[in-house]
Amino acid sequence: MHPHFPLFPLPLVAHPFARIPLQIFEPRYLELVKHSASSQQSFGLVTLNPAAPSGPSTAIYKPTILPIGTAVKIVDFDQLPNGLLGIVCEGQYRFRVHDPVVNDANLLEASIETLAPETEFVLPNEFDDAVGVLIALLEHGYAKRVGYDRARGENYWRQHAVQLSWALASLLPVDDETKYAWLSMDATPERLASIMKAVEQMQS
Repeated sequence: MHPHFPLFPLPLVAHPFARIPLQIFEPRYLELVKHSASSQQSFGLVTLNPAAPSGPSTAIYKPTILPIGTAVKIVDFDQLPNGLLGIVCEGQYRFRVHDPVVNDANLLEASIETLAPETEFVLPNEFDDAVGVLIALLEHGYAKRVGYDRARGENYWRQHAVQLSWALASLLPVDDETKYAWLSMDATPERLASIMKAVEQMQS
């Protein structure tokens, strides 16, 4: 268990190995990003609970979040045309949140339980089509813009089924409920089966 782990609650889902672009404008999160970049430490991206009731604007800051998040590190940053700080984060590992609290700096933090990483394995033949889907997604403008590694060819992805599943989960245009369901799955074959079912539905 890691205590006092800083959390950034957002209306999105982050996955391990994914690239996530963010615009930072609130002072408290500017400080979080500054500390993370200077210390090269991770922080957690957690998903705001869409079912939670929203309080009045004067309510005390205590966001309601979903229990599984992803630790990320900052891999790039720049000032955006609108003057805001833009950063690109890369997902590292999944965790489960315990006892979230708002600290004196008005930032959300919690004790986190790191979820066991999945061991890499060769892609089963039944998911062979997943490689072509990912290669096509990596050619899209978004993937290029946030810096996904496009030099990795088909052979690499066939040898790294876990990374393949996370890359597909992050890049496919599905709703956050589906993305969170994939994040919550502990087994890569289950995740890949669900992903390819979603791909089939898109193509039908």
